Amino acid sequence: GKMIGAEVGGIDLRPESLRVAKELGADFVLDASDENMVEKILDWSGGLGADVIIDGVGIAGTFSTALKYLKRGGRLVLMGYDPLNPIPLDALGMHYNEWSILGSRLGTKQELTEIMNLIGQDKLKPLVTEVLDMKDVNRIFNENLIEKNIGRIVLDCNNFS
Repeated sequence: GKMIGAEVGGIDLRPESLRVAKELGADFVLDASDENMVEKILDWSGGLGADVIIDGVGIAGTFSTALKYLKRGGRLVLMGYDPLNPIPLDALGMHYNEWSILGSRLGTKQELTEIMNLIGQDKLKPLVTEVLDMKDVNRIFNENLIEKNIGRIVLDCNNFS
């Protein structure tokens, strides 16, 4: 995003996530519980809406809210999905607004290679917030650390003790 000149924003319910997003260079951050969130995004974008929205949650609520501030001809990228909470598709809205709805898992081999090159050049830094030993794998799930964590948890497979 920012490497190619895009303005980047973040929306979350957790203040800690918003703080980290701002520290990492987000141009704006918004609390998802803010009743005026859509209006603030539209104001920020000059009334047009966002060119691209990445929905990392992928539930009906985040999807439908994202469409409220996606500009005409914009792209909504789904990176998360909850099979227990299906997303209704607004075919008429997609057609009328010329929206593109895309699914993304991790990227293509070429994109991952580019990402690894950027990391190697120190132009991109992965957000690793914890490195844990394999002995902690049960604790990760029992304490729901994946949901509580802002970045990524990396398991050190060299230490099985």
